[in-house]
Amino acid sequence: MKVKLGIGILVLAISLIVAIFFLMRPEESVVYETTIEQSLLEVNFTIRRSDRYNGEGVFDIKEDYSKQGIVDLYYNAGTNKQVKLVISMGRKKYTYDIVDDPLMIYFPLQLGNGKYDIEVYENVKEEKYKKVYSRSVEVNVKDDRIVYLNTIQIIDWEVDDQVVELAEQLILEEQIKRFESDGETYDSQALEDLKDIEKIQIIYRYVVENIRYDFAKLGTLQDDYIPDIEDVFNEKEGICYDYSAILASMLRRLTIPTKLIKGYTTKTKVFHAWNEVYVEDENRWIVIDTTYDSYMFERLKPFKMEKLEEDYTAVYEY
Repeated sequence: MKVKLGIGILVLAISLIVAIFFLMRPEESVVYETTIEQSLLEVNFTIRRSDRYNGEGVFDIKEDYSKQGIVDLYYNAGTNKQVKLVISMGRKKYTYDIVDDPLMIYFPLQLGNGKYDIEVYENVKEEKYKKVYSRSVEVNVKDDRIVYLNTIQIIDWEVDDQVVELAEQLILEEQIKRFESDGETYDSQALEDLKDIEKIQIIYRYVVENIRYDFAKLGTLQDDYIPDIEDVFNEKEGICYDYSAILASMLRRLTIPTKLIKGYTTKTKVFHAWNEVYVEDENRWIVIDTTYDSYMFERLKPFKMEKLEEDYTAVYEY
């Protein structure tokens, strides 16, 4: 009896060790067959924003750009009712607040490849909603990184926005500075490209050092608040949602895949927003929290750009 008990305990111990090993081992990186640039060319990637709807009807969903990981929604019912868009795949779903708009609005398809159900709900009374439109879309994105290069409802930017033009300007200034430090005369054809991590650091420093946290704004926001990156850029103030939206917009303009994440962190007790940024030449995602680092910068306290993944728990990613 004692022998059987001893063997049972030994088997249990070995099982626990094996389980811990698999849980603690590093997650293997996805190996991509193409560069991001090649993937963009394959799908004829286009920055979609503010396209006017040319069809007829109150609702419409277009999947013309589903290969680059977005779906286009048109909703213009002539109503001021609360309306919600639900995008789901299986049990996973994302819910967005939408309003009447004569323009197409773009939403990410970040749940992987397969069939997405897209539904529109109108508020009928208090917390009750009724479904007024639905459609299924089959999605096949060959390179999931390009999903995080789009302009979408909550990361809303155009190529000629001041803030994203600044991103390119900051990179160019650094390239010129390095070129001239070698005693050379400026030549746009001879500028050496920077590594991804160097570009990320430049944009990160700009956001951390120039945007201040707006404590007063936090208490005045509606539940359906969406960042306006041009306003944040001009006012130089914002909340975590604004910080993460402006960083994502600037880096996406530089063709650096950037996620806006909502969830929880050990660095604050409230629901938070931050970014995950893909470093292509190192094939890894890094966690960046410009809100926290801006706070530390202003108070002359030490901080590092890359955060520990275990300190952040994602609930939603865009």
